[in-house]
Amino acid sequence: MKKVRVACLAAGIGLGVLLLLSGCKPGIIDVVNSPDIRIKVGAAAVDQNGQYDIGAVSSFPHDVTCTIENAGLADLTLSGTPRVALSGSAAFTVSQQPVSPIAPGSSTTFTVRFSPSDMAAHGATV
Repeated sequence: MKKVRVACLAAGIGLGVLLLLSGCKPGIIDVVNSPDIRIKVGAAAVDQNGQYDIGAVSSFPHDVTCTIENAGLADLTLSGTPRVALSGSAAFTVSQQPVSPIAPGSSTTFTVRFSPSDMAAHGATV
């Protein structure tokens, strides 16, 4: 018996595979390949709805490079304009957008730039 993992990410991107059961013959399951998105900052994986603390920063602007990996079996398409958007503190901007689509087994990067106008704590959501 083959086990299939199915989960959803906040943006509606499927993780794992999608099962289509309508019209199947008894005992047969049709499996449709889907993308599998994974986010990293440096070598550190960021969990779904996870956080990444850039720590104390002494020089500005400070760039953080994030990697989007597609560990799935279908192209991962980043839709929308911009492809990566931020909400929260205006001290954060996306200075480099990722490419799309991302082929299976491939990755792309985007850069978040931190350029505060004061020394207060700042936060943003990708």
